[in-house]
Amino acid sequence: KYSNKDLKLLRDYGFDPFEKFIFIGTQVAEISLNMSFDTLISEFAKIGLGVGICTKEYIENDLNNKSLFEIKLKEKLPERFIAIATLKNQMTSFSTKKLIEIIKE
Repeated sequence: KYSNKDLKLLRDYGFDPFEKFIFIGTQVAEISLNMSFDTLISEFAKIGLGVGICTKEYIENDLNNKSLFEIKLKEKLPERFIAIATLKNQMTSFSTKKLIEIIKE
C-alpha cells in the first residue's frame, strides 16, 4: 500500500501509517515543532495523501519542478481577514510590533 519512501516520510513526521486515525488541524502542527503547517500540507500532497491549500509563493519551487500542481477553482476563495488583539497595559514585543506593521501595509 505504501512505498518505503512514503513510510519513512510518514514516520519522520510522527505518524504511524498503520494507526486507525490521523491527527488533523492544529494537532498536526504540534507533532513537529520544527515544521510549518504549510510544509506538512505540501509534503502530504506530494505523497498522495490529499489536496492541500497553502500560499502559492510558498510552493513556487514545487510548482516549477512539477512535484505539485495548482488546481484552478471555478469560484474565487473568499478574502481572509486577520485580527490581532494585544493587552492594553502590557508592553508589546518588537516582533509583535513588526508583524502589526507588516500586516498594515
